[in-house]
Amino acid sequence: MRKKIDSDFKLNRRRPKFFGINELSALKAASLQLEFNHQATVDGCRGIIDYYENLIKLRVVGGTVVFLGKGLSISSLSDADVIIEGQIDSIEFITKG
Repeated sequence: MRKKIDSDFKLNRRRPKFFGINELSALKAASLQLEFNHQATVDGCRGIIDYYENLIKLRVVGGTVVFLGKGLSISSLSDADVIIEGQIDSIEFITKG
């Protein structure tokens, strides 16, 4: 014989929310991957603000990333990924506020 279990548990059956491509890109956060101080991969880049041998400034989701160093260059650039190479001395994050 089965015993009935009293419970306040209710199934929450909501419809799934579907996002458009513009909404998905707004949800994506920027990420940064470093290989010691000679290479940085930035995922979520929205554009290049400044590009010099000793300074590279990128617009990312949520703000700006500034790379300072020597012999800096962009070795790869795609729709949302940037690879920076050279001697990276410092990285600064400037958030929108």
